[in-house]
Amino acid sequence: DGQHAAGCRAVLGPDLSVMDAAVEPLVLPGPAPADDGFEYVAYGLLADVESGRTFAIGRAGRLSVDVIVTFPDESFTFASMGGGWYLTWWPGNVVPVGIGGVDSRHLTIKGLPPPANPIP
Repeated sequence: DGQHAAGCRAVLGPDLSVMDAAVEPLVLPGPAPADDGFEYVAYGLLADVESGRTFAIGRAGRLSVDVIVTFPDESFTFASMGGGWYLTWWPGNVVPVGIGGVDSRHLTIKGLPPPANPIP
């Protein structure tokens, strides 16, 4: 609702039944970012699979058409986006070069290095 947010995670079984679920409040850093802004709301490592998964959740200003995660080997992945929010994850504990909002030509509008410490 712009002032409150929650992260929801479910572990599904082989038959897609819910094995475990958790809902955690997310602490918003302030009002939504400016049109060209970008921020992290949560970032960390999940140990729900043997190799782990790294995730980032945040908000991107309305000028960001996509959010891209770039890695040291020059690979990249796109985040899911909606309503000014983005969510992305990738296997393992690979530290990206950066995560940022980009325009329709994939030129960076605003990007940030990953946080030095996990954001719960």
